[in-house]
Amino acid sequence: MSGGIIKKIEPTSLALAFITLHLAYILNTSESNYISEKIFSIEHYLAFSILATIIPMLEEIFFRGLLIGSTKEGLKTYARMILSSVAFTAFHYSGNPLNAAVMSIILCRIRMTQENILLCIAIHSIANTMLIIYILINRTNLG
Repeated sequence: MSGGIIKKIEPTSLALAFITLHLAYILNTSESNYISEKIFSIEHYLAFSILATIIPMLEEIFFRGLLIGSTKEGLKTYARMILSSVAFTAFHYSGNPLNAAVMSIILCRIRMTQENILLCIAIHSIANTMLIIYILINRTNLG
C-alpha cells in the first residue's frame, strides 16, 4: 500500500521541485522590486490573467485531457506520454523546447498516476506565472 502512495506523490514532488528551481533562478537573477512594479501594473493585468490561467487550462484540457484520454484504449502508457509531450513541445518550440518537454513529461506522469487534470492545470499556471515574472523582470533590466 505504501508503494502506491509513493508512486502517486513522485510526479507531484518532481513538478514542485522543477517549479521551485525556476523560481529560485528568477529571484536570484533579478531585483525583487521589479516584480511589484511590473506585474501589478494595469497594462499587464489582462495579458497576465490570460497567460497564467486561461491558456494553461485550455492547453491541459487538450494535451493531457484529450490526447492522453482519447488514446487510452489504443496506446500504452509511455506511448501516450510521448505523443502528448511531442505535441506539447512542438506547440511551445519557439521558447525553450527542452523546458517544455520536461514540463510535459512531468505533467503527463501526474495526469496518468493521479488522474487529476486540475493539478496539471494548477502546476502549468504556476509555471506560466513564473515565466511571465521572469520575462517582465528581464525586460525591465534591459531597458
